[in-house]
Amino acid sequence: MDLLIKTAKIGIWLILPLFILNGKGYDVRSAYVPLVEKGAYAFKTSGFLPSHIKGAANCHLVPGSQKSKGKYSTIELSFDQVDNNLIYKMGLVLSSLGPDKETALGVYRVSNQTLGFEPSKEGVFGYADVNVLGEQPFYTHKGKVKITREEANYLYGDVDLELKNFMGKTIHIEGKFSASRTDFDRKSRKKGH
Repeated sequence: MDLLIKTAKIGIWLILPLFILNGKGYDVRSAYVPLVEKGAYAFKTSGFLPSHIKGAANCHLVPGSQKSKGKYSTIELSFDQVDNNLIYKMGLVLSSLGPDKETALGVYRVSNQTLGFEPSKEGVFGYADVNVLGEQPFYTHKGKVKITREEANYLYGDVDLELKNFMGKTIHIEGKFSASRTDFDRKSRKKGH
């Protein structure tokens, strides 16, 4: 019995360093959504087939513009399809108060004020037009977009959104993106011009 306990202890001490040296935390989402390469997205979906979609991701940062209640900066994200069998278009507009905001990092949430074609508050407005689901487009209903990292040519982030059409049908989109930046006037954005 003592030999069995000693063997178990030695085994634990041999295996434990492997876990410690690995040093990587386990992200539950990574089990469902594959990592994405630069300029791409990978989303897990429910509400339409297939259950995973991927393609090219692009973004454009727009410096602040005057709205009725202040100046807002926006990030326009577009997700282009790769699968020619499934025709869809998706886009998001992330709006934040303040043209002098030097970083896009942060959490952008869907709120009642951002519902509509021209968001007038901070938050997320988005759409998905999925051909196989009929002629009714889907619009953001609830959820969030989190920009996790910003590089000179890319924005990285997570999407967890529910979209709804006017008939009440919903789709859920969750995943990661690494969007190629198409805005080339970053210096004026940082200066607030």
